[in-house]
Amino acid sequence: PPVLSESIMGTVGRLPCNVTPPIYEDRVALVIWYKVGLKTPIYSVDTRDSNFAQGTHWSDENYRERLSFHVEGRAGTLTIKSTTEEDTGEYRCRVDFQKSPTRNSKVNLTVIIPPESVLILDSKGITIEDRTLGPYNEGSGINITCVAIGGRPQPRVTWLHGNTVYKDASVGHALSERRVGNVLSLQRLERRNLHMQLTCRAENNNLTTPIISSVVLDMNLRPLIVKLQGENRPLSAGNSYQLSCVVIGARPAPTITWWKGSTPMKNTHEIANPDGNMTTSVLTFTPTIDDRGKFLSCRAEQSMIPESGMEDGWKLDIYHIPVVSLELGTNSLNSTLREGIDVFFECNIKSNPWIYKVSWRHNGEILSNNPAAGIAVSNQSLVLQNASRARSGIYTCVGSNREGDGESNPVQLDIRFAPVCRPRQRISYSSGRHETVKVACEIDANPAEASYVWKFNATQGETVDIPASQVAVDRGRSIAHYTPMTENDYGTLLCWATNEIGDQSEPCVYTIVPAGE
Repeated sequence: PPVLSESIMGTVGRLPCNVTPPIYEDRVALVIWYKVGLKTPIYSVDTRDSNFAQGTHWSDENYRERLSFHVEGRAGTLTIKSTTEEDTGEYRCRVDFQKSPTRNSKVNLTVIIPPESVLILDSKGITIEDRTLGPYNEGSGINITCVAIGGRPQPRVTWLHGNTVYKDASVGHALSERRVGNVLSLQRLERRNLHMQLTCRAENNNLTTPIISSVVLDMNLRPLIVKLQGENRPLSAGNSYQLSCVVIGARPAPTITWWKGSTPMKNTHEIANPDGNMTTSVLTFTPTIDDRGKFLSCRAEQSMIPESGMEDGWKLDIYHIPVVSLELGTNSLNSTLREGIDVFFECNIKSNPWIYKVSWRHNGEILSNNPAAGIAVSNQSLVLQNASRARSGIYTCVGSNREGDGESNPVQLDIRFAPVCRPRQRISYSSGRHETVKVACEIDANPAEASYVWKFNATQGETVDIPASQVAVDRGRSIAHYTPMTENDYGTLLCWATNEIGDQSEPCVYTIVPAGE
């Protein structure tokens, strides 16, 4: 069988030939090399008159000076310099001896053309130029193709991860005369595949270094952990807080949104960790009373990966100063507020945490429980028993919790009463006979609108009505014009007033005395 010999194109090809005579007394006379397919020899050495060193060497001019023949020991070698693809083929070495029969041997020379280059194509057939593959979504699959260009014989194309050859990948198939391709399929990418280096290797001999090209796998990763920092503690209404939400495992930085119920929140900013594995979103939040019981949440999602959202949230507990409203009790609303009745107040409180104290104020002064004075304080109720007109004024209630004091709306209490004589008014008048004196009747009443009756109580004990024609009203007072005519006209004038609440129980008394007394 032929001897097999290989040569990388452009290097030296060596074709062996046994030139040892079969018998000791014999010697080589002539060595002739043929290439199968050519009619004439390509090289010869004539040693009939000398040895190999001084023999006559001849070479076909088509080979120029690329051929030479050397003998070392029993082996001769035809050397071909700068081998070309055309040098591939079967060669025959014919050795003529002086005594022994001619010997023929065959050598098959293969001139190997290494592959020129390799390309890595993505699933769309686009060449990957920057050594980065992707990014691909976590959980997705990839199909990439390595293409070896050139090379004879057809190169083997293999995929490697590190130094490990993918066992389920083939060694490639011919795409065209000068191209061999091999497809690598990874069905479901995992997080651990991030930055994985995939290497394509093309080779068709053991003499030269394989041609390789590598890509690094880039991936989009869904969030692994979404966590609100700290503990869910009560927040005080009106105070500003910075709440932090940490998202771990997403690549690239995820979209982070804050929600209060179904309402998106604004006023946020993000801080990215240098390694890219953690992103922190900070929400500046000023809660209100109405936020109590609502769900505050932080949501992170990788926009490139469907259904990748994760969230963490808290049910809000909002502390606030008591919200207090004051109103008259139902019993008091449905009746006329007049002296002598009981007045009820109800203090309505919304508070978190609950109040530890309720205070009552009358015209700004603290009102304490005093049953003897008719003041009954019980938690959120106040009763003014047998209320007098002195109880009129502005009332408020105050709820106190750990957040502070909340004072109610003011309620004006207006106690109505029948007329009474105003204290510290003028009660004595002097007048001469036939001299008219103006006597003013001043009263306190609520409502102030009143009608008046005047009478004269003579010294003899007789009572005489003062005609209405002698009575006038001036600035809320009733003025009686009285003229004594005789000695008997001196005595006391009596004034009674009446309003919608009732009649004056005791009249106002004014004394008329003669002038000079």
